Amino acid sequence: MENSRSGESKAQQPDVKGWLLKQKHSMVKTMDKRWAELYGAELRLFDSKEAAVPNRLVDLTDATWIPGIQTAMQTSFSLETPKDPTDKRYTFAVTSGEDLQQWQGAIEGLRRVATTSRAGGKGGPKDTNRINLVALVNGKSGGKQGEELIKKIRKHVGDANVLDIVKGGPQAAFKAHAADGPNTRFIVCGGDGTVGWALQDLEKVRKEGLLLGEVAIAVLPLGTGNDMARTLMCGGGYSGGNILPLLKKAAVADTQVLDRWKANIEWDGGSKEVLMCNYFSLGYDAEVTRRFHVKRETSPHLFTNRVVNKAWYAGYGVKSFLGGSWDVAGGGALVVG
Repeated sequence: MENSRSGESKAQQPDVKGWLLKQKHSMVKTMDKRWAELYGAELRLFDSKEAAVPNRLVDLTDATWIPGIQTAMQTSFSLETPKDPTDKRYTFAVTSGEDLQQWQGAIEGLRRVATTSRAGGKGGPKDTNRINLVALVNGKSGGKQGEELIKKIRKHVGDANVLDIVKGGPQAAFKAHAADGPNTRFIVCGGDGTVGWALQDLEKVRKEGLLLGEVAIAVLPLGTGNDMARTLMCGGGYSGGNILPLLKKAAVADTQVLDRWKANIEWDGGSKEVLMCNYFSLGYDAEVTRRFHVKRETSPHLFTNRVVNKAWYAGYGVKSFLGGSWDVAGGGALVVG
């Protein structure tokens, strides 16, 4: 699937790029080799030169260069990073004097010029050879698991590329990144309702002409049922742990066209059109889902994880079955096309 977009922005090239040896934070001071790219005050560290998603982002705003030790094989240096949310000090090494001068000049120069910090920057890979991954996270999904996930993803793709769609909705997120370029992919983090919400808003943005052609969207399941994610073979539910492998898969995975339908609901005195991408229900199961949704909106503290959520579903299922009435035959019509 190829993305075609209007108003594509010209790719920004890194100020400095090259291999760095990064010291592990452990008792044994071993070094990992990382491909590094510096964009303003944002240092991106990749596992390899071809990696799609950064292993780590480092905020170098107000960073201080500290000379290290020179040996026959390498020269080390440290960076004090007061604005970085992960660590306040990093130790690196280079294998040539030319590389050392290049990195020192660029990093010390950040304190002399106005730069775009990680918090205010564009976010996402600027190199057109890499995928620009934008995460749309429902902070309320999975017993508020989304709130913790936002922090994890920001370490790899930047603040600007992680949006809590509870604040502003998916439509605002799609508009904010409509001009990012053809290599942009979106990963929707939430349940089936969140995926449907995102696809509904995506259609609105497409109608405005801001996103043209096919748009690649991955799913990171945080909901209770996660039927859409299971159908797309994205897993039955994220339960925590290292998020980087999942981001890498979303960045390089093959894409397929997804069928969607428009459902026009008509009743006496009104009508409504909705976009259907997974399933559409009337009657008993729709009533159970409605009760669950209303209760979660009014009392979110009672929905802490998937097991608890399923218990609520079971309770409302029994209650609706024993005392419900779901006559949908009169006064309405449903047209799906």
